[in-house]
Amino acid sequence: MPDLFPSFRTFANRYSNPEWTPWGIKYKGVRRPKELNRLLKNTCMIRRLQKDVLKDLPEKTKIIVPIELKPNEWKEYKTAEDDFKNWLRKTHPTKGNKNRSAARLEKLGYLRRLIAKLKFKYLKEWIDTFIEESGTKLIFFGIHKAIVRELHKHYPDQSTLIDSSVKGEERQQASDMFRDNKKIRMMFANIIAGGVGWNGTVANTCVFGEIDWNPTNHSQAAKRLHRIGQKKKTFENYPNVKGSIEEKMIKINKAKQDNITSLVDGGKISEVSILDILEQQLLAEIK
Repeated sequence: MPDLFPSFRTFANRYSNPEWTPWGIKYKGVRRPKELNRLLKNTCMIRRLQKDVLKDLPEKTKIIVPIELKPNEWKEYKTAEDDFKNWLRKTHPTKGNKNRSAARLEKLGYLRRLIAKLKFKYLKEWIDTFIEESGTKLIFFGIHKAIVRELHKHYPDQSTLIDSSVKGEERQQASDMFRDNKKIRMMFANIIAGGVGWNGTVANTCVFGEIDWNPTNHSQAAKRLHRIGQKKKTFENYPNVKGSIEEKMIKINKAKQDNITSLVDGGKISEVSILDILEQQLLAEIK
């Protein structure tokens, strides 16, 4: 709607917090959320809540599954996290390092890959227990292709796969096989590539083996099974190592999802970015 929003800059200058730096304008946080909410509702947005439209849809439950690493595994993780905390302290934003944001994301990415590697055998144990004790199917969502594909390799005759390399007819075949073949108990999917465009209501349980920065990606992926056609109560499982970067991300994503809901429904909204909140938490832990 170019009459309302002629350009990104016009929109961002009014509804974000422009910050002028030597390297250009940075847009952070949210301003005037109530005004934007009224503008959207009065011009271009029709909001329909799933609970009001699909009143017969069974409820869903989110479950945090605790994982306890062995001492040597936890030591490996804590060493990496402590190194990151020390880096944060030495490169505080007030020092104006223009490459800091990119480096921060890179270092956080390493922590996420490390915790995913350390969790791998525990994820497999959880899946083994589910398959042995349950007669239903399971959808596993991950982020890193190596994790998703490695798990798929452990169950070659019981699972199928959707990631960024699986496209077109092959993707449809994977979806159809999961739905129609009783021997195929699991779908291993990338949260982005496999989080849209197929119907997974043959299952009523999913597990998020890794945490995405964007909570809407989790919501969209969970809708593969919590949608029209689902007859059972659904369960979203979040295996999580207490005290790890992922535990912090789960809590922050909850707050971020509340912000998204507030923006489209009206209400109070936070003005701090997810990365800034995470950094504040990590810096607060430094003694």
